[in-house]
Amino acid sequence: MKATFAAAVMLVCMVAGCGKKEQPPADAKSTNAAVGNPLTAPVDYVGAVGRAQRVSERVADTASLKRAIQMFHASEDRYPKDLNELLTSGHMPVLPRPPYGTKFQYNSANGEVKVVPAQ
Repeated sequence: MKATFAAAVMLVCMVAGCGKKEQPPADAKSTNAAVGNPLTAPVDYVGAVGRAQRVSERVADTASLKRAIQMFHASEDRYPKDLNELLTSGHMPVLPRPPYGTKFQYNSANGEVKVVPAQ
């Protein structure tokens, strides 16, 4: 009788895992797999699409500005004094609008342009 009781206790420990709890990975909150509420999934998706669109606009607008600055530098052998000089020189028809809540920061010494938060 003792042997069957001991075997039953061992079986229960093996099935239950002997109380050992598995810890989630430390970076689980940073992955999309950890966000799992099916009720908010559509809202989460729309938010992610909006963030991705803002990032892609920022990258594309910055790339077009950098390309125009490089073309200006190649033709004039200097960087433009400001971004508006790209318009007057004909290197860009219109300056792109920075994403909402941001602005373009231009350094005329080295021709570098960045998107920074507007203040």
